[in-house]
Amino acid sequence: MQDEASDVKASKKMLRSDDVVKWTLDEDKRLVQAVAKYAQVDWNLVRAELSGRSPTSSKPAQALERRWNVLKDDLLALSGGKLRPSGLPRLTLNMSSFSATISKITESERWPKTPSEWALPVVAAAATAVALSIIVNPPSPEVKGYTRDPPMVPSWIPWIGSFWEIESDPDAFFRQAEKEYPGGIIAVRAAGKKFFFVTSSDLINQIYKKPTVYALSPVQMGWAKSVFSLSDQALYGSPMFSARLAPHMDRSMAPKNMMGLIKSFENHVRQEVQFRAVPSQPVSLQDFVIKLSYVATGAAYFGPTFNAMGTWDAFKGFDESVYKVALGYPASLLRTFVRCREEMIGKFVEYLDKPHDACELIRGQEEIIRDVPFDKRDMGCMMLCAWWPLMANVPWGTLWVLLHQLQRPEGVQPLLDELTAAGTAWSSAHPEFTGSYTLHLTEFLQSNPSLPLLSSVIAESLRFATDSYSMRAVVDGDAMLGPYMMRDGDMIVCSTRSVHMDEKEFERASEWIPTRFVAEDGSAKGTEGSFKWMPFGGGISMCSGRFFANYHVKIFLATLLTNFKFTVDTEKSQLPITVGPINRGFGLRRPKGDLFVK
Repeated sequence: MQDEASDVKASKKMLRSDDVVKWTLDEDKRLVQAVAKYAQVDWNLVRAELSGRSPTSSKPAQALERRWNVLKDDLLALSGGKLRPSGLPRLTLNMSSFSATISKITESERWPKTPSEWALPVVAAAATAVALSIIVNPPSPEVKGYTRDPPMVPSWIPWIGSFWEIESDPDAFFRQAEKEYPGGIIAVRAAGKKFFFVTSSDLINQIYKKPTVYALSPVQMGWAKSVFSLSDQALYGSPMFSARLAPHMDRSMAPKNMMGLIKSFENHVRQEVQFRAVPSQPVSLQDFVIKLSYVATGAAYFGPTFNAMGTWDAFKGFDESVYKVALGYPASLLRTFVRCREEMIGKFVEYLDKPHDACELIRGQEEIIRDVPFDKRDMGCMMLCAWWPLMANVPWGTLWVLLHQLQRPEGVQPLLDELTAAGTAWSSAHPEFTGSYTLHLTEFLQSNPSLPLLSSVIAESLRFATDSYSMRAVVDGDAMLGPYMMRDGDMIVCSTRSVHMDEKEFERASEWIPTRFVAEDGSAKGTEGSFKWMPFGGGISMCSGRFFANYHVKIFLATLLTNFKFTVDTEKSQLPITVGPINRGFGLRRPKGDLFVK
């Protein structure tokens, strides 16, 4: 190599060329070396990172400029981890475009704001990726001692990566990716981050069995900051999360401790139904069900002084983008999300400043955060942290059951018949409870009545519509997972939906089958502990709210079915109803389409 000054000069001259040049493989390598030199990046470190080899230079990684980092990462994504044989045709690169890209990299730290700023770098980055895929030659998987990294799904847009593809049709994206890379783990770049999606039930359960290797807590802390905007002081200023708050939440949601909350919800939803006027015109089933649940659950959680409908619009605006921010999309680019989040936090601050009568779970959480102490804004954030996971998922389970069952020829009548038979038998066996079983739904369900069809349609709806990423971070060093080596700090995503939609795991997986979880003898098939049915995640971090969710959905369904007769307006309904992308990765996805009922 020449001395550094002359080398940089030669590199700049090469990059300023306006000609279209056909480079040989050696010249391709010189070109990328020139790029590295011009961006002040150690070529050995770049090459080592892209090839998976150990660096040949002892020089530490320099403070790479943000735009170069994004470009470099995306070039690797574009090559998909697959290196091409050296016999491919020579490349043709437009050097003026490429030079403009490098100039963009070094000019400033700001993100591009107009199409004229980002279009050219995108095109040039795509061309450069092809060059890198030819130049870099990692060791073959057959070489002794070599451990493969999971394959990367190719993408061509810097920073965005596969985000838009996934957003457009998540199921189609992962179905195609699993077909091309059937090893059980696939790497995906989206919104400036790299995720490793684990799509095999066996590998997912290996992760759940090793919580000290694949940890949830770093991920939770990241979400608390990026999504709910908790301050660093609240997150890291005390051991509250691990030492006090999480154990309190788990204790409060244990079956023996949550029955008061369940009974409160039953009473409030019955009250809402009794005083709610029956619509004279067809209404959206989604609006009817979700709003009714929102008000009743809000009263049960926060007490009758909580103005749930006063927060409805803000919650809806916040909820629609939570999953985007949690997966890396900058909140600053989602103005509605930020505005609605701040409004929700403000509403909870107002609520906490006034006398209120919350449930035991919320009272205990409030005592902890006041004891730490938190400032008012962080207290409002913590209330939002408790409220969003519940309302973003539980009522949607009820809605998905109704959406599917009402489209079937028999409608909801089989569910009502099963409830009536079991309720009548329970009332006869428990004369101490006066009146209909519908006035004692909590006690009725506590007796574990035989409701195989109701249990099956709920379990099937969760299988069909749940998309829980169940994310983990690799901690305490590298770790083998199946045939792959996962690196310390890697973000692991347990893609339970991939398992739920796998034809090898569930016959006719793409269909909603109401009796899927009914045994041949007519009894209910158990799902608890199943290594294939995982809507609540698994391992020691399995969702502690699963018991509450089960009671909530059954009580809500029983209340709706015994108080309303739903008739579908096929003309106004938005058909077909499919699983939309909203809330992907964080529980029950939202339906795309709706039924109108009267």
